[in-house]
Formats: sequence, C-alpha cells, structure tokens
Amino acid sequence: MIRLSPIALFLIVWLAVSCGNHSKDNTGTPKGYCVSDSLAKIIRFDTVKIKPLFREVRMTGKISFDEDKVVHVFPPVSGIVQDVTVSLGDYVQPGQILAKIKSSDIAAYNSQYTTALANLSIAKRTQDFTEELFKSGAASEKDLSVARDNTKVAESEVNRIKQVLSLYGGGGAEYYYLKSPIPGFIVEKKITEGTIIRPDASDYALTISDLKEVWVLGNAFERDLEGIEVGDPVYVKTLAYEKVYKGKVNKISRTIDPTTKTNKVRVVIENPDFKLQPEMYATVTVHANIEKDLSAIPAEASIFNENRYFVVAYKDKCHLEILPLEPQSTVGKIMYLNNKLSPGTVIVSKYQLLIYNELSALN
Repeated sequence: MIRLSPIALFLIVWLAVSCGNHSKDNTGTPKGYCVSDSLAKIIRFDTVKIKPLFREVRMTGKISFDEDKVVHVFPPVSGIVQDVTVSLGDYVQPGQILAKIKSSDIAAYNSQYTTALANLSIAKRTQDFTEELFKSGAASEKDLSVARDNTKVAESEVNRIKQVLSLYGGGGAEYYYLKSPIPGFIVEKKITEGTIIRPDASDYALTISDLKEVWVLGNAFERDLEGIEVGDPVYVKTLAYEKVYKGKVNKISRTIDPTTKTNKVRVVIENPDFKLQPEMYATVTVHANIEKDLSAIPAEASIFNENRYFVVAYKDKCHLEILPLEPQSTVGKIMYLNNKLSPGTVIVSKYQLLIYNELSALN
C-alpha cells in the first residue's frame, strides 16, 4: 500500500509530466493520458484474484525432535561407564558403539556361561560312559535315560545364557557395549565417563533422532485458538536463518499449559538439510481460513490518498482507470476487498503512483 505526502505528490507530478504523453486543447487542459514507452518498460502488472480469506495467527515456538521418530537408548545392565565414543550432534549408524560399560552383570553372565559349558561337557561324557555300560549290560535303560536327560538340561542352560549374552551384546569378560539401534543424530546425551548405571534408574543414556522431520511447538493463547484447524498452512521463521519453512498444523493440544497459559500447536516441518535443531526458538505464523472468498490484490498495488484506497486498472497504454477499493483486511502481502472487482482485472502494481496522479489530474 502506498500513501501520498504533499512533497511526494509534488515530485510524482513532476516525474509523471516528464513520462506521460498528453494531448491538449488551446487552453492547455489535458484531454487524455497514455503511458510512455519508457514508463511502460518499468511498470509491473498483476491481476485481481478470488482467494479464501484467512487470519494470520502469530505465536512464539520452539523446535523439537519428532517424538514418533526418536529412540531413547537405555543400558540394560548396571555398571560404570568406561568410555563414551560419541558427542552431542554426532551422526551414528545402526550397530555403532556408543559407550563401553564395565558391568558386574556381564561378568556374572560370562561366569555362568563358562560353568554351563563345563556342566555340558561333564553331562556328555557321563552319557557316553553310560551308553557303553548299557551296551555291556552294566547299566540299566533307566540310567541311560537319566544321563541323556541331564545332557539336554545342560544344553538348554548353555543356550539360555548364550541368548542372554547375545541380547546384551557382551563385549568380553566384563564389558557391555551400548550400540545404536537406528541411524540418526545424537540429540541428547546424559552419560559421561565415570557415570554409574544403576539397575533401578529409569533415565535414559542417549537419545537418537534422524531429524529428517522436526516438530515446531507453537504457543497459542486462548484468544488465538478460534479458527485454527489441523491442516492449516504454517510458516516458520527462526533467528538463525532467513529461510521461511513451510508446514501444516499437525495437532492442537486440548489442555492449557499451567505455566505459559497457552495451548501447544504442533507443526511438522521437513528438514532435509538438518539445519533446524531441537531447542531453537521460532516464530510460527498460522494462516487460519475463515471460509470466505473475496477479491484480493497485492497490498503493494493499492494507493492510499485522502483517507481512501484506490487501484489503477490497465487495459492498454491509453486506457487506464482509477478504481476505488473497500479493503476488508490486509494479511501479509495480500489485501482482501469487500467490493467485488472482476477476477482477472489487470492492475498496475509498480510505479502506479505516476499513472494515478496523471489520471487524477484529468478528472
């Protein structure tokens, strides 16, 4: 929207006179106006369009990782962290070692495994010996059956402990290696060398997220909730980058945060370049539809003069017209109108002041 001041009006008049072509009568009064060739090269055009009216709701927000695509890594054993091989922000692959933990649990299972192997070896030798005695008639069928059962029990115990060690990923006589279950970034790290892991602790050691998509959690006050719906388009701007990220409302909390007195509005944003990081602050703008179609023009095409709004309609270089506007609202760069201008009407959206002044002088 352009507003005219007396000084600006004088300068525009002077520029317009030098750019415009006039046909005058004997008294010097202009009879008409045509856009000069030089002005025609620099002016810009747009058209009147029918667009759904929407309301802009601005709120503060924060970037968070997608809770549906995140893994909290818990050490399943107790012990002392000997080494942490990753740092916050590192990208890890599935199966990559994240930390080395010295664990009495692993030592106990390895000891049990050694004992189980020894018991299995004894059971097999006893079975072989009993079979020889049975063939010579020195042992009964019952003795042979008991020996075979003892071997099966010993084998079962070996297999059980092997599965436990496989599940824990035992890395030797007393070490447990904490490994990554998914590819992604380390977004939280709560352990360091020397951290004691207790079996009754419920906290996790590391958090891994792929960050290909992130959540933006906006804080909507009660007065702003009306009209916001799931699926509404959202524009997100961070302090770190000039880029405006686009997304849609994914979920609206139905409970008010007792601390901030706001409802959380969740937005899912694609993050292919991984620039958006958890805990970044953001400005969230929701375009809430009002379910009303109105004529709309670029706000910069409008002219404000004498407390009224106008636009310059263009048919050809010598056929232009000033049309009055009745703005309903201006949202962002779009002005919505109460008066129905015909869709497709061509309007001048740059240097329209020069033309407006010339046409005004003819009236």
